[in-house]
Amino acid sequence: MKLEPSTLERILLVRLSALGDCLAAVPVFHALRKRFPKAHIAWVVQDNFAPLLGQLPGLDEIIVFPRRRWLNSRSRGLPWGEARQFIRHLRLRRFRLAVDVQSNTKSSLIAFLSRAPVRIGHGGEEARELSAWFNTLRIPPAPGEHHIVQRNLGLLRPLGIEPAEPDFTLPPDPYARRRMLHWLHSQGLREQAYDLLVPFCGQPEKEWPPAHFTALAGRLALAGRPTVILLGPGKEQETRDLLPAPSFPLVILGPQTNIPEMAELVRMARVCAGGDTGPVQIAGALGVPTICLFGPTDPRRSRPWSNSCPMPLDSPPEVVFEAIRRIRE
Repeated sequence: MKLEPSTLERILLVRLSALGDCLAAVPVFHALRKRFPKAHIAWVVQDNFAPLLGQLPGLDEIIVFPRRRWLNSRSRGLPWGEARQFIRHLRLRRFRLAVDVQSNTKSSLIAFLSRAPVRIGHGGEEARELSAWFNTLRIPPAPGEHHIVQRNLGLLRPLGIEPAEPDFTLPPDPYARRRMLHWLHSQGLREQAYDLLVPFCGQPEKEWPPAHFTALAGRLALAGRPTVILLGPGKEQETRDLLPAPSFPLVILGPQTNIPEMAELVRMARVCAGGDTGPVQIAGALGVPTICLFGPTDPRRSRPWSNSCPMPLDSPPEVVFEAIRRIRE
């Protein structure tokens, strides 16, 4: 089935969360923009992840799903007035096509409530919860499509778009870059001259043991490699506890960052190492050499897209150190 391009002048892309998964939907947006250069394309995303999309070239509109504010208002009752306003905002856009990259109940319901007559979502094992009830086209993964980026691009086949090399173009935020360059210079660091360690994930079962990060940072410092430990959101003390003894001045605690600043700190790193989490996925998308430690998730599906070395979560620090040393040689 191929849909008539001339009727698809208004397109809604739905990927609400999380950081790494929103990043894995960026190639879908670029493929849509290339195929429909004159279409109005909007992306509906949760408020806490919207900053990732601020510099995305060619994106006409970011529609913010205010999940955090609605959760915080639960004590005062559900914000039905705001919910109706959000739905009205969607419907006024008169979308002709919705691409539900997330394919769970919440995302497919948003696509349905937009009244887009064509709603494409995942089929097969990628379709979750009640998404099959709300999407009109359900596309199962093709044979050999293991990575989520490939499966996301496979959603576009009904539009005559065959999966190609993913485009992760995500230009730097000039203000965030300026702030991170200023911080690097204040620490005596420069671009491409530090390793970045990412110790915390949204799911604790994906995290490498804290003592391993401390040991790895010490090994990198002894090898003369300046190392920045990324400060986890709300994890300042836990991150400080990872620092080796003061005799390792080359190991530095990263600054407080928002999403654009974190992305620039990742972009300017020599190597990025950590668990299966957003900053490590961003590193792979931006072409930064990446070591990704995998526990319960399948690296065939979730490994950072480019220049990455997936390793098991039980890898000892000395093995990860050698992988970091080799990946940039």
